Amino acid sequence: ATCGSKPLSKLSPIVLLLFANALMFNPYLPYWQSTLLVTLIVVAGLNLQKGAFQTVNFRLASLLDIKEDVDLLFRRLQSTDNTWLVEKQLKYTLTIPLSGDGTELITLLFQTAVITAIGEELYFRSFVYTQLQRAGIKGKWIFISISALLYCMLSGHLAVNGIISSFCWGIMMALVYHRYTNITINILLHSTVEGTLIVMGYHNLLPFKLAI
Repeated sequence: ATCGSKPLSKLSPIVLLLFANALMFNPYLPYWQSTLLVTLIVVAGLNLQKGAFQTVNFRLASLLDIKEDVDLLFRRLQSTDNTWLVEKQLKYTLTIPLSGDGTELITLLFQTAVITAIGEELYFRSFVYTQLQRAGIKGKWIFISISALLYCMLSGHLAVNGIISSFCWGIMMALVYHRYTNITINILLHSTVEGTLIVMGYHNLLPFKLAI
């Protein structure tokens, strides 16, 4: 029984990971609702796994850590010509037009910069990291690659540029999580960037259209 339980204990985290991933791509719910559902499953699954929830690490992020990562993010963006990734709305890109209604903006901010930011970071960063570790699949770049690949799959409705930009964002956020193993930093960083883009898009301050 002991011999048989070892492979099972290594396989079950992967099965749970794939199950949550399938729900993330649920076509029957709006994306933010799918994200909320996956968040509940992730939290429940981690609680059932001995010691797994503690490894997610919800400790308060230091302002210095957040400032370092924000500075790194903007230095990377300034040092690279990223306009080819987002210079225009591409065919097959799904966009949400932001009207002048402030209520719509607040609703979108809540759904995207709060619920989706929390859900995506919990799943694509901490949950993927935890389940790979429990399955015995270790290594910095293995985790970063798998995390970024799963994340960019969400952009399948976008053209190549959108998929590449999502992959780059996935790598960056996976690097942040691997460096600090503190999901609070990821959530705050993701929420800040997402919220800033939505507000700028609402005020027509972006040279491209938001794809959400």
